[in-house]
Amino acid sequence: MRLSLKTLILFVLILQAAQVFSQGHYAKAWEYFNENKLDEARDEFIDATKNTETAQDAFLSLSFLNTIDKDNDDAFNAFKSFYEKVQDPNPFLYALFMEDQVFKDRGKKDKAHLSFLKDIIESGKLNSTMLAKCNALMGYHFKSIGNFKKADEYFAKVGAIMNWQLAANFENISGSGFNKEYAPIAHPENDYEFTNRNGAPVKWFEMIRYRPGRWIYPGYHAYTSNSIVYSQTFINSPKDQEVQIRLGVSGSVKVWTNDNLLFSEEDERNNGIDSYIFTARLKKGYNRILIQLGRSVDVNSVNFLLRFTDSKGELIPDLSVSASPKPYKKDTEFKSEEIPHFCEVYFEKLAEKKPNDLLALTMLSKAYIANDKTYQARKVLLKAANLAPKSSFVSNGLMDVYLREDSKTLLSLELEKVKKNDPNNPLSLELLYSEALDKEDWDEASSIIDKIEDIFGPNKNVYSKKIDLLIKEEKINEAVKKINEAYKKYPDTWTFVEWEYIVYAKVYKDLNGAFALVKKYSKKNYDTDAFSTMAKHYQSVGNMNGAIGIYKKLLANTPYEPNYYETIASMYVGMNNYTAAIDYYKQLIENAPYVGYYLGELAKAYKENDDDEAEEYFEKALILDPNSFDLRKIYRKYAGKKDVFSYFGEPDLYALYKESETADDYPEDNSLIIHDETQTVYYERGGEEVQNFLLVKVFNSTGIDDWKEYNVGSYADIIKAEVLKKNGSQLKAESSRGHIVFTNLEEGDAILLIYRNKYANTGKRIKEINGREYFNIFYPYNEKKISILVQGDRPFNYKMMHSDMKPIVTNVDEFKLYVWDRKDEESLKAEKYMASIDDFSEVLHYSSIPDWNWVNKWYYDISTTKAKSDFEVQDVTNKLLEGKEDLSDKEKIHLIYDYVVHNIHYSSVSFRQSGLVPQKASKVINTKIGDCKDVSTLFVAMCREAGYKAEIVLVNTRDNGEQELAMPGIGFNHAIAKVYVDDTYYIVELTSDVNPFSTMGRNLKKSFVLEINNTDSKPYLLDAPTRVPNGFKRNNEVSFDGSKMTIVRTAINFGDYAAGTRAAYRDIGKKKQEKKMQRAISDDFAKVKLLELQFDTTLFTTADSVHYVSKFEVNDAFSEFNNQYLLKIPFTYKQEPMDFLNDQERKYPLAFWKYINDDYQDETVTINIPKGMYLVSTPKNKIYTSEYVDYSLTFQKEGSKLIIHRELKFKNDVVPTEDFEAFGAFYTKVIKADETQIGFKKK
Repeated sequence: MRLSLKTLILFVLILQAAQVFSQGHYAKAWEYFNENKLDEARDEFIDATKNTETAQDAFLSLSFLNTIDKDNDDAFNAFKSFYEKVQDPNPFLYALFMEDQVFKDRGKKDKAHLSFLKDIIESGKLNSTMLAKCNALMGYHFKSIGNFKKADEYFAKVGAIMNWQLAANFENISGSGFNKEYAPIAHPENDYEFTNRNGAPVKWFEMIRYRPGRWIYPGYHAYTSNSIVYSQTFINSPKDQEVQIRLGVSGSVKVWTNDNLLFSEEDERNNGIDSYIFTARLKKGYNRILIQLGRSVDVNSVNFLLRFTDSKGELIPDLSVSASPKPYKKDTEFKSEEIPHFCEVYFEKLAEKKPNDLLALTMLSKAYIANDKTYQARKVLLKAANLAPKSSFVSNGLMDVYLREDSKTLLSLELEKVKKNDPNNPLSLELLYSEALDKEDWDEASSIIDKIEDIFGPNKNVYSKKIDLLIKEEKINEAVKKINEAYKKYPDTWTFVEWEYIVYAKVYKDLNGAFALVKKYSKKNYDTDAFSTMAKHYQSVGNMNGAIGIYKKLLANTPYEPNYYETIASMYVGMNNYTAAIDYYKQLIENAPYVGYYLGELAKAYKENDDDEAEEYFEKALILDPNSFDLRKIYRKYAGKKDVFSYFGEPDLYALYKESETADDYPEDNSLIIHDETQTVYYERGGEEVQNFLLVKVFNSTGIDDWKEYNVGSYADIIKAEVLKKNGSQLKAESSRGHIVFTNLEEGDAILLIYRNKYANTGKRIKEINGREYFNIFYPYNEKKISILVQGDRPFNYKMMHSDMKPIVTNVDEFKLYVWDRKDEESLKAEKYMASIDDFSEVLHYSSIPDWNWVNKWYYDISTTKAKSDFEVQDVTNKLLEGKEDLSDKEKIHLIYDYVVHNIHYSSVSFRQSGLVPQKASKVINTKIGDCKDVSTLFVAMCREAGYKAEIVLVNTRDNGEQELAMPGIGFNHAIAKVYVDDTYYIVELTSDVNPFSTMGRNLKKSFVLEINNTDSKPYLLDAPTRVPNGFKRNNEVSFDGSKMTIVRTAINFGDYAAGTRAAYRDIGKKKQEKKMQRAISDDFAKVKLLELQFDTTLFTTADSVHYVSKFEVNDAFSEFNNQYLLKIPFTYKQEPMDFLNDQERKYPLAFWKYINDDYQDETVTINIPKGMYLVSTPKNKIYTSEYVDYSLTFQKEGSKLIIHRELKFKNDVVPTEDFEAFGAFYTKVIKADETQIGFKKK
């Protein structure tokens, strides 16, 4: 049939209209999706799948949508439909491989997923990477059903290199080891002895018993926490050839071929097969392949999988592998090329082509997440969030990133956003359910479960929640019914099998039935949790051989995992079958020869078996892990050595209490320390144990309050804690987590306390000896004794400050004992504004740290990686300084300062308690919270990115005294930054947004500091010529109307004064500002009224000063005396009488800076002589000078004005006792001068 031209044109127009309409469905679907209208979006996506032009994207979009409010089968089916239409599925499969709509996890696959997996493997569409990932996933499937033979076949197709040696472990705290040249890099020899991070000797060893195609886990064989580890293998190539190395890792990584560094990635990532691809050259013969892996805080373990392919991704044939070293030729000439990842490249191009397309942006974020590039994913998703600000789908993506980054603050904000914008979203319901559980609001929780069930039906999640809630409500019968129902519906889900097992075992008391349930499940599922349950069941009924048989089966299937060896061996120990236990421990140690714990367990088994080899393994274990305190105690007893604390002796505290003095002997004190003794043991290779004895008698109620509670640390071993009563009885104290409460404590009673603590360092600090003990304290004591027992050759230095006391030193067996003993010491009596006791009292300092530069370099190592200028730091800094090229260097640095203090909220967590390692600068940017070292690290990173030299400065604040760190140590309690501009530098405190740039507050100025710069650094007392001085300038214009005085005060506050003004006035409204100022001036005048108050913009900046003008009037300004009208000079600040100046005897230096922290005060008062009056006389000028302060008060009459100028310049701020009397006399004159009054008479 022939169509007319008119009919044909009409047909084409109808077809085009249908396509346009269908494209409209797709666009409309995303509009609904972005508004969280899921049902409407689904209908539109389904309509869009009917158009060939939009079907592909519609099915993919639908798969994402169905992950939200449908079971995964719906999402999976939509993705399969997408797969059938897409021309190249590889980038999509890679990005979504472990997402809900594709394969979700590596476990057992149902028929539909298994069929799909087989189909795509056989499709011929997959590139090398995806084929390897699919073969590995098929291997995991067969492993999950217990078919290890089939699993091995698929894993072998991955082509991973399986023969490796390991050298471990080397220091990497805070990522500090990444760029270290540790010895394994240069020494492939089997017999070369390295020194690991704990100072123990280690060598290369082979990691054995791996099944084909598996990831290599160094953590099965060595300690990897905060460590660098090395793996090497030797590849025999039949010819010279250029290849690709394809690598997936957890951790940071470097790769060398024939000692030529080919690849380096410092960020610790947890990615997958072929995440990194780069070229390499293999020479004919053997080639050394060396991998460095690093772990600090961003990953929980290290692992890797390495393959060799050609440029097309095909596995290189005819390569043979030797883990043992072989001769090879070095290669320093080849330049490796990193191959961009195909998945990232594909979606980057797509997002560039469609910059506002949410599907394209979503896929790009998934590509980045698949390679654990969370920063890049976050940037993409934040762009998507700007396009769709209410989209819960986008928020879900962001929350996934925040979870990976451990950004709790951003995660919480995003969660709240979802709950607000989309309260009926399944994710919102999950959050609300958790909140209801936290509040124990069971009715609300049940209501939310019903809403979830309305969306998904009675699925596994709903059953789990219902059962969990019934158990929490203690509705056991109902819970049992629901468990039975869930198990019947999902007999292949371990959660419900385990619950059913508990019901049979605990409720029905049917142990055989319970075991049968698990056994039935395990026939279809290789689930290690299920097998462990069966083994524990055997143990509970006394069938130890049955339990061991299960663990042996698990071990046979995964012979490279250490836990099963240890479990079997420990069970044999429990059965007193030490021969069998030794055999399994030896197999374990063959694959993990330098794990001290394993060697220690073998030593104990040998000991119980009366085998002489026990001593050898005890010693090896303690060399590898010197912090094994319990093992050391067992070994010393086994070797016939004395208990270490027996070298000290033990005081008879009960006898000392009976003989103790009474309150009459100490009329000025509330208690008496009868005995205070600290016994410390330092072991040769590391580890510290401390035993404390304390006996205190209380005299009155304040003494009871002082001593009724005591904290010994949550990990302390409390040997004895008692109240010794006057009548001779003893009451046991109450304690919890190291907090001790001495109940029923009365006058004349005593507290008795004996406890022990263990302390362990690792890495560079493992042998550190460091401490401080006070022999002058605020209580009297009968005896204070410090004993230090040092094993072997472990040198340290000690210094007794403000005393010539020497220790008694004796040699006892393999130890050296140092004893400092002081008896019958009076209490220190507190004085106002006294210096820190470290600066004048008897204090023992001891340290093994050789010098302060050691501390400098050590902290530089652990902090410098955190100040790395990564993507986020670069972005923030560049945006901040963009278009600011004309600013001076100081102005640019000030901008960075402003960014940090205004955007990062200071978290006042103790420097010591929060650990020594700062957060990464990029993490601080994201979380917007940090303590002193975190904000300082961010500031340093941004300054360096901007081209300025900057460094962290560790601070021991001035309130701790100048001499608290009299010997090298790490006991700093604060951190700041130092930044350089040419030959000028600025000290920057970053913990408050009210401080002017480069201001030093009371506790910072003259504090004890150490610059961290990896050069020769020495501590000093902090000051800087560029700091903003702390002080003020005031001008007061005074006029009169009869007895009413009006003052217009122009004030400029600098430094600390500016900070105080901002803290008081910046964040409150004008009325509150006026009210606060009214209160302030009311302290100076009896009848005063504020008329005006005006701050300028400096109140809201971090400029060096704050400017404001106030106007107020005072009634009854004059006092009358002898026909004169007397006026007190209306200074803002007068020197008031100081009670501490009245001390008749001062024993300790006066820390005057605690009273006043000013550098200067400068104030002018201009008095307009009242009409109808004249000045009786111009007061004489008063100028006083001293070593500590200069004071001047001058008067000058100019016409009808009297100009008064008051100025103080503060110089030295600590007054020694010998100068105290003269200082008091000086200040008495100042106080008197400030009280000068001006006399007027009527004309």
